[in-house]
Amino acid sequence: MELDERDVVLTIGDDGSGFDPADARYRHGLGLISLHERVRLVGGRLTIASRPQRGTELRVAVPVPEFQNAPRDRAAR
Repeated sequence: MELDERDVVLTIGDDGSGFDPADARYRHGLGLISLHERVRLVGGRLTIASRPQRGTELRVAVPVPEFQNAPRDRAAR
């Protein structure tokens, strides 16, 4: 977990079996759909990088309202 210029960013990764993100959109599971919806509800962004046999990385970036109008150097602290 880290703080970039305006967001709290959580990155979770593994070196497991991975999957094809395009293929996952057409499955009927609720895991990734639910995660995407929860992140969207707080104004965040979810990115998924995964490839079969290469592992997966999920990155969630959520804006921190108090940093939205802060000078750039304050937000970076």
